[in-house]
Amino acid sequence: MNKEVKTLVLYRPSSSKHSGVRALFHQNFLKHGTVNSEQGELYDKLFDTRQKGDYADLVRFNIDEVRPWLNDANSFVVCLERLVQKEIKTG
Repeated sequence: MNKEVKTLVLYRPSSSKHSGVRALFHQNFLKHGTVNSEQGELYDKLFDTRQKGDYADLVRFNIDEVRPWLNDANSFVVCLERLVQKEIKTG
């Protein structure tokens, strides 16, 4: 695991805003290639969609569009779980 991720896990940076967490994710995982760009694009798509759903008026999502995101989101979680498990083993 690269030094940047180890630092992230050890020092546990945090943010009080979702946008801050997004920035930390990009800075500490995507920028250094720890998480691939496809996972980063998925994170951004889900983040933006969540923002729309929570803050825009009269937003509805089509079930056929959203359903495939479940598998993608599960893959994303598995990816991050592997990173954390690897850090625990080498930490």
